[in-house]
Amino acid sequence: MDDDHTRPDLLAQVPLIVNPFIRLPVATTLPYTYKTLPTTLPPSSTGDDLNADKPKFIISSTGLAAHPEDIISSCEAVEKHIKRQQEDAEHTLQKWLAEIKERELAEKRRLAPGYLDRHERILQPEKRAATPAAHESILDAPTENQDVAQGAAVLHPQESAGAELDRAFGNLKT
Repeated sequence: MDDDHTRPDLLAQVPLIVNPFIRLPVATTLPYTYKTLPTTLPPSSTGDDLNADKPKFIISSTGLAAHPEDIISSCEAVEKHIKRQQEDAEHTLQKWLAEIKERELAEKRRLAPGYLDRHERILQPEKRAATPAAHESILDAPTENQDVAQGAAVLHPQESAGAELDRAFGNLKT
């Protein structure tokens, strides 16, 4: 029990520092016109009790009570709100994609004006009716002296070059 007598002596030895920035809370003084709240409150003016005829027997963990029909109607309202936001988002996305396509089209028209406004895109040659002679070249066509020239090419290699030129370009006499 001697410890009880020594404690005040120890506390008396510790210096106390007073901080001027710290203010301790002070009890508020009430005005003379203050009136206390009645024990029974009047009905709410926010409209929470509009469906007072329905018993509110579903109570959440926060203490709010509601009727199942009220919960269903609020869920339907949330669903409508979400659908409306989704439709707005899809409309905004479609509008954005259309703007991108319009910008790309404007850039293509700037690079090649008039090209996209015509129906002809790429020019392609028309194909003729196929004939067996149409596939051969004039240079590949056999001549009267081809057999003789082939025989001469074997016998005289220097004369074959001149003969080939004569066949290709005709006989030129100089």
